[in-house]
Amino acid sequence: YKVANTLANALKRGLHYDVDEKNKNVILNQKGYKDCEDALGIPSLFEAPADGSGAWAPYVANAVKAKELFTIDKDYTIISDASGDESGIGII
Repeated sequence: YKVANTLANALKRGLHYDVDEKNKNVILNQKGYKDCEDALGIPSLFEAPADGSGAWAPYVANAVKAKELFTIDKDYTIISDASGDESGIGII
């Protein structure tokens, strides 16, 4: 989640993605996908890595949605584990 959030904060509206506020959605464009893949050092955001952790595309898209369309502690919250490390996102 932290890496996806860092990527989302580096991406720019209109350059890397467009926002559909009516449908509460974001659409990454080719530059957005390519810059994320380059930053992560992977060939595709849609391919799951060998460790089975899942493809990056939904993590990045959700992080951009959170940045552009939702308000923390109103629409979503950050979930921490017992040690205080951020471990996920909760929808309110």
